[in-house]
Amino acid sequence: MKLQRRESELKEIETLTEWIQSKKPDSSNPLSLPPLPEKSKVGRIKGNGDGKDSVVFSSYAGCQMFNQLPILKKTKKGLKEGKFVRMTDVQRATLPHSLCGRDILGAAKTGSWRSCTERDGVGCIIILSPTRVLGSQIFGVLNLVGKYHGFSAGLLIGGRKGVDTEKERVNELNILVCTPGRLLQHMDETPNFDCSQLQVLVLDEADCVLDNKFKAAVNAIISQLPTHRQTLLFSVTRTKSVKDLARLSLKDPEYLSVHEEATIATPHLLKETAIIVPPSSEAGHAMEFHQDTFKLKNPGVPNNSLTGISLMCLHAKMNQEQRIRTYSKFCDSRAVLFSTDVASRGLDFNKSVQWEVRAKKKQILSVTPMLAAVLAQFPELHGVAGRAFVTYLKAILKRKDKEVFYVSKLDTDEFAASLGLPMPPELRFLKPKNKETVESLDDVDEKDN
Repeated sequence: MKLQRRESELKEIETLTEWIQSKKPDSSNPLSLPPLPEKSKVGRIKGNGDGKDSVVFSSYAGCQMFNQLPILKKTKKGLKEGKFVRMTDVQRATLPHSLCGRDILGAAKTGSWRSCTERDGVGCIIILSPTRVLGSQIFGVLNLVGKYHGFSAGLLIGGRKGVDTEKERVNELNILVCTPGRLLQHMDETPNFDCSQLQVLVLDEADCVLDNKFKAAVNAIISQLPTHRQTLLFSVTRTKSVKDLARLSLKDPEYLSVHEEATIATPHLLKETAIIVPPSSEAGHAMEFHQDTFKLKNPGVPNNSLTGISLMCLHAKMNQEQRIRTYSKFCDSRAVLFSTDVASRGLDFNKSVQWEVRAKKKQILSVTPMLAAVLAQFPELHGVAGRAFVTYLKAILKRKDKEVFYVSKLDTDEFAASLGLPMPPELRFLKPKNKETVESLDDVDEKDN
């Protein structure tokens, strides 16, 4: 039975290979081609492959649906169950070329779902991600789409225990999703770690992977990979740097920017709004936003559990388990997430992130008395408020534009009061009575935290 299934799959692969080669797209953007009608016959549309009649296949360049692509039935089944039905623009542009084995340098707007652009089939594939959370998400999509395949895959990212276990099994994996540092660690430390059979190298958020932060690690990784491979680069921004392309050994790559003519770099359904408020009013604005978004009846209650809304944070000082737990919890709950730029690279959320902010003329809620009462009731929160105050001022000092971000322009007494503090904490990293002379944190002693 297994032998029959294997023979059937090999025959399917042979047919798909013939289909791919016979309808290989020209070196152009498939988005410029007319799409295949949804109800058109897919695959072999003429001839039966017995040699008597010429075989004609449907065109897959320019198609809009995943089921119109020359990929295995197992993959189509996984895509359908994962609710991947219609391709995004970047998938339409890049998949026809990647199926042909061509190198790709693709750029797409943030949030345009590049995660499903990896090539179908079993082989040695390495997918590099600049962040651990993004790597975890890619691995989740891979498991979802490839659930009916028999390939083995592993997630190699830092911040986790179990490196010794990884070393025991990493040589048995067909697909690796990893961050540069963790992959290089295995290349240096894992016995018999061999990438000589690598077929495909994928760089997601390539502009970030190739920047100075990862330069040394990526150069070391590339030096150990075979040059005869397919390389796929995906990013919000596109680089044509000769040095970057040379170090990756790209061979006549297809440059595909699906939103090159767009006037904005974000999806058209995404609306961005900035509200400029003084630091002393930020807490009140945040509470108003919280109230309007979730239609809270009692916005003055500081206890989250009474409102039914969770407040979460995501930042670089959290370990990997904390980040993944927070990310997963936020995807599955009714919550507000406060995040640093750790979430700026390619993260997709299972549920739509939506809110409505109603602009209306009214007095902003003053939360200062409430926060002062909370600090009085819970003295242990004094330290938290004090650290928030100091961290905020240090963040201002780090900014280079001193006409906008300048400590001397802040009313520190009013800001401290807005956090519920009776008086500002001691700021030992500022020179007494001469705040305007401090321009950066270069000389700040970290012990002053």
